[in-house]
This record gives sequence, C-alpha cells and structure tokens, in this order.
Amino acid sequence: MSSSNSSSRYERKESVIEYSKIIELEKEHKTLLKKKSIFDKSVVAIRNSIRDEYEKLLFSDYEFSLSKDVEQNLWKTVFYKVIEEYRKRIRKHLPAQPTPKPEKREESSSDDLVKICESFRSFLWLSSKFYQDLIGKFQSKYNLVLDGTVDYNLDSVSGEDTRSTLHKSYLSCHRSLIFLGDLARYHRDLYGHPSQKDWTKAANYYQQALHLIPDNGNPHNQLAVLATYADDEFNAVYHYFMSLAVSVPFLTAKDNLVVLFEKNRQKLMALDENEKDVKKTFLMRFVRLHGILFTKSGLEGLENIKELALRDFGILLDRSLITEEMVLKVITLCIFSAFHIASLDAKNLTYAEMSQRAILQQQSSSLSFEFFHLILRSSQAGVLYFGPVCVFLDYIRCQPNILKSKPSDRFYQAMLRDLAKLVNSVSKQPSDESSNVILSEELELRGFLPLRPLYRNIPFSIASIVGPSDTRAKLKMCYKVTQFSRLIGDTKLLVFDIDSKQWYSAHDLEEAKGATNRVKETPLVNNVTSNSVMVVPTETSMQDDVDDEVILFKPGEGVKIEADPEHQQPAIGSGRNADKSSNHGEELQLNSLYSAPTFDLFGNSASST
Repeated sequence: MSSSNSSSRYERKESVIEYSKIIELEKEHKTLLKKKSIFDKSVVAIRNSIRDEYEKLLFSDYEFSLSKDVEQNLWKTVFYKVIEEYRKRIRKHLPAQPTPKPEKREESSSDDLVKICESFRSFLWLSSKFYQDLIGKFQSKYNLVLDGTVDYNLDSVSGEDTRSTLHKSYLSCHRSLIFLGDLARYHRDLYGHPSQKDWTKAANYYQQALHLIPDNGNPHNQLAVLATYADDEFNAVYHYFMSLAVSVPFLTAKDNLVVLFEKNRQKLMALDENEKDVKKTFLMRFVRLHGILFTKSGLEGLENIKELALRDFGILLDRSLITEEMVLKVITLCIFSAFHIASLDAKNLTYAEMSQRAILQQQSSSLSFEFFHLILRSSQAGVLYFGPVCVFLDYIRCQPNILKSKPSDRFYQAMLRDLAKLVNSVSKQPSDESSNVILSEELELRGFLPLRPLYRNIPFSIASIVGPSDTRAKLKMCYKVTQFSRLIGDTKLLVFDIDSKQWYSAHDLEEAKGATNRVKETPLVNNVTSNSVMVVPTETSMQDDVDDEVILFKPGEGVKIEADPEHQQPAIGSGRNADKSSNHGEELQLNSLYSAPTFDLFGNSASST
C-alpha cells in the first residue's frame, strides 16, 4: 500500500514538473507574439511543442490534466487563437462593401485572399486530424465503446474510481467532438470554397457529441448556431430550447434566444398581410408565440398570434405540407414552454409577478394541448404522425399534473374524445413493448428533462434504432398508448365501458346518461357510478372477454347500485345480462360521437370505432 502511494506521489510530482514546462512554453509563446506574426516559423514551432506537451500530460496523468483544464487550454492556445487570426485576415482582405453578398465576395476575391483561405483550410484539416486521433487514443487507452453505439453504459463497470475515470474520458471525447464540429463550422469563412455553405459535417459532429452525452446542452447550442447561418429561426429556437432543457444546460443560449426573438418580432411586424406561403407564416408566428412566453413580453398579442398559428398549422397538416420531424419539433417546443414556465422559481415574487406566472402557466399548457389535438386529429384522418402523438402521451405520463391545468371548454372535451378514439383503435391492434427497439424520437429526446423519467434508462444503441414506418416501431407505439390508457384510467377524464368494451370521455358518457344518472363527483379512489364501472384493461383484456378484465374501481361494501328510479333501466356497463335495448338512445348518442375512422397504423382498411 505504501509502495503504491509512494509511486502515485512520484507520478504526480513528475506531472507538476511537466506542467511547469508547459507554462514556461506558454509564456515564451506570448512574448514572441508581441514581436512576430502568429504564423512565423519560430512561433509555430513553440505552439507545436505546447500541443505535444499538453497531449503527453493528458495521457500520463489524466486526473491532474483535468484539474488544470488542459483540454480547454490546448484548444485556445494551439487552435482557437490561430483560427481567430485567420478570420481577422480574411475579413481584412474582403472587398469594402456595405453589405456584400457571398457571391460577390467570391467574384472579387483577391489573390491574397485566395492564399489565406487555402492556408486556413489546410490548418483546419490538420487540426481536425489531431482531434480525430485524440479520440482514437482515448478509445485505445480506456477501452471506450464508441463505434456502433450512440451512448455509453457504465453499469457493467466495477469500482467507483474506474467508473469515474471512464465517465470523464467519455466527456473528453464529447468535448473533442464539439471541437471537431467547430473546426468544420469555420469553413463558413472560406469564401469561394465549395464547403463554405455546407455545414453537414459540422452538424454530424455535434450530433455525435449529443448522442454520446445527451444530458449536455452544448451540442444543441452549436446546432442552433448552424441554424442561424441558414436564417432558420424555427430550428434555431428548437436547439436553443433543447440546450436549456437538459441536466447540464448551456446557459448562454438564454441570451441568444432573446436576440433571436427580437429579430423574429421585427420580421413578423414587417410580414406582408397577403403572404401566401402558409409554411413561412406558420413558422414565423409559431416562433413569436414561444418568444412571448419565454420573454414574458407582448402578452397582449398572444391569443391573436396563437389563433393564426393554429390555423396555419392545421392547413399544413391537412395538406401534408409538413414532415413528421417538424411536427415532432412543434410539439417538443410546446412541451418545453409549458415545462419551462412551470419550473420557474416562484420565490420572492410579488403578487403581480405570481399572477403573471399563473397566467403564463395556463396559456402555455393550453397551447401544448391545442397543438397536440390538431396533430391527433390529423393522425385520425389518415395523415399519420403517430410518433409525435406518442411523445405527448409520454409527456403526460411523466408530468400527469399538467392535466390539472386543462382548459375547461369544448376544445378540451373534443380532445379527450379523440384520445378515447385513439385508445380504442390501438386496443384492436397488436402491441409490443420491444424494449430492445429504440424509436427515432426517443433517440432525439432522451436528454430532454420533461421526458427524462421515461427515457433516461433505455439502453440505446444504433443497431436498435428504428424509423416510424418500421412495424416494430408501430408495435412499440401501440404499447405506449396502452400504457397511457392505464394512466388515464386512474383519472376521471376517460372511462372504460364494460359492455361496449370501449373508452369514452367521462363527460360524453355522463351527458349520454341524462341528468339523473350521471357519474358521481366522488373522490377517485371510491369512484362508483350507478351505471358504469371504470376499469384498467390488461394488455389483452380489451380483446378478450369481460371476465379477463382487471376491475380497478368497484363498489365498496354497503354500496348499493340502483337503476335510474324514473326510467327503471340499467345503464351502460351495468352487467352482461342487462336489458341493452333500453339503452338504445344513449348508445346512438355515443355512437354518433365516436363513429370515426380508426388510426390505421398497419395499412389496414379503416373501420368505425
């Protein structure tokens, strides 16, 4: 033991000596820069020595290197400062124009500008190769599993010290991937080069970093920056929001959002009232909606903008002018706004601030339900966006309290009715948990805090990811709806009727039964009605006989269930041998509400629910 401690002290002493040498090289480098160009051979030679010494220290004493922030210092001294100098020189050689367009810049590039850009491109390539090699060395030294997986799992690793070191080494790979993304992103300054406007490689590196460690917001922030290059406000807001909705948020994104929302506000004010591009107007209005909720400014215009955005969104859904990926982002942004406002610190707020917060909570919750309902209705009509629908159902499963902030209006009842139709449709189709199958939306959102309780422990791997059209994905989504029905069965919102073996909105069922035979407003645990029994089906119960169902709520001892005293007829669900003809009027009323095409997931012909 003492020998081991002595060895560790000796190694640490060597590391301190090595680090001192690097500090001296840094000082020498700084002094030379006052006299010579950053591209001078002597300066480059010292910088290369600093790079080599930092790398050597990183692998000889990893823990010590982390304590000295070696990786960040390496990036700044050896790479970033040089990049900044290249960019400064490129800007200096650009033609003097007030607002030059990229095409004109390319045409008027001087020979010097071409040479600088070519040198810069070479530097970026060499820098990228360094970080690619660095990741390879981390893989080799610590036996990291990166190929073929989208994250890492330390459950099988024994020993806290080993687990800690492995986790930190994965973090180093994560940082290196972000550096690689940045290096690819700087091709934006290579005027005249084909890669100037192609940020695919940069986006791929950021996505890899995100897949490796989804709880870190930095990659999302960088993806948002790429979106701003393309003037894509919608995707920029999506990634900025996502960078804040993780365990390790990238807080600079807040300032970036404020700037972006102000630009969007000005664009919307200048929007032509006769603009015919529905997708363009929807995206601008949708971003404005979330800008109002995020900045708490402009609340007086929220309802009008929401109405117009919902109208545009409905048109896009009806005409299939919007991709499932974009629909997923729409519902995710709605979830974020509701979650973000609910998570705001309520301490030390004035009465006026607390009132505003309550209003914002109600508005953001209502917004998420209304957009979800449009997606649900569209899926019911045959344009299937089942993935986004399941994401919102997962959100309700993770945050069931949002049901308490429901809007009490016709819209909400219509949404519950369509939810019942969804559950009824899915109950007639096969389902499978398929825990080894990963849905593409689960991969996209697994670091997202509102969904983390469900997604955090799923073992992700590239081999298990399936797209929405895959039959295995549909089976798992059906399973998700089944799980949701079990949650909703614990509320008064939906009721499962035994005789018809269907789910109904509790409101619809109550209305159908008449004023004297309604669902009693008793506490949920003792929720007993005179004519219905609320049940939670097992996975097969809604396809099997009533005898196989698991009854969740049943009359307690001494509770007498009686028929309607005026009409003396049993109500829906009161028993298999009941006189069903006497309920004909109620059944007709419910059938008129619930007769609609099923959610056709597997390409079968639609039938009535």
